[in-house]
Amino acid sequence: MESKLPILTFILAITFSIFSASSPLQAADQAPIITPKGVLSVRQGTTEECKKLVDYSKCEVLDLAGKALLADSIVSIDIVFPDEKNPQIIFAFKSTGGNACCRFFYLIDLTDSGRVLVNAIPTLVDRSEGVVKSFSKGITYQAYGEGEGPLGEPIWSVYRYVFGSGKIETLRSLPKYSYSPMEEKKYPEDLLNDPVKREPLVKLLGEAEFKSFRNNLQTAPPLEKLSTGLYAGEGCLAHSCGSSQGAFVIDVVNRRAWAIRFDPNNKRKFYGTLSAKDDVIQQFFEKWFGRENLSWQKFGIIPPAKLVSPSISGRVEVPIV
Repeated sequence: MESKLPILTFILAITFSIFSASSPLQAADQAPIITPKGVLSVRQGTTEECKKLVDYSKCEVLDLAGKALLADSIVSIDIVFPDEKNPQIIFAFKSTGGNACCRFFYLIDLTDSGRVLVNAIPTLVDRSEGVVKSFSKGITYQAYGEGEGPLGEPIWSVYRYVFGSGKIETLRSLPKYSYSPMEEKKYPEDLLNDPVKREPLVKLLGEAEFKSFRNNLQTAPPLEKLSTGLYAGEGCLAHSCGSSQGAFVIDVVNRRAWAIRFDPNNKRKFYGTLSAKDDVIQQFFEKWFGRENLSWQKFGIIPPAKLVSPSISGRVEVPIV
């Protein structure tokens, strides 16, 4: 039976779009959930319904007691809190499809205070059991927040939702640093968010340039270990991979760094000093050049291998900034 309680809709001002490699559950994969307000399910919408709700011929619908709460190309239930036997809070999202844009996240309040759909909430990154905590009047959870840290780090926030309130409160926000061991770091951002191990690169570029440089690595493959203590990363600006790219190497043992970038504003720049013993680093950048149809000469630089010659100490260094 459809609930006679009023439907309250609260719209927050925060909108989040994220990138994700994970595939959301499709409608057929999600079993209906019995809630105090009726059956909650993800189903395929009819052609007429989809045209009316989202102006598509095909769509998925999050349905509660016969009423459409959400509709889009993809709709999914992320978390049922505290569990499916006693559902009080539902975390769900909808998406236009594709891997670049856009996902919007929602909270559905099924407690006695009424049915509340909270729009555009901060997304749950970790969907594992126990990520949502309860307190006497509602729940708390942690997720990425708005803005960024002093050197471009993501913000990690603690949020609170009071049952029936229709709004998410931010309790605390701090830069999200990465202190994990190097062997556990997977992507360039893991190293660039480590305030200790990234220090050689920050000193090389300066704080303002470092913050700008890391924007050229928004979309990136995994880190590459060149040798003991020597790690390399590369990437490009999201949606602008053909025009804005960058790469770096950090020696976390000897505290040295090198970087290269090109984009419409900064054109082409190389930062660092290469010596005769830095052949592994030179080879990494030349490998990167090959993928991008670039060369040292296009950066206005004579190839380092042609500039250096062994000395008695073998430590002749030639700056090529």
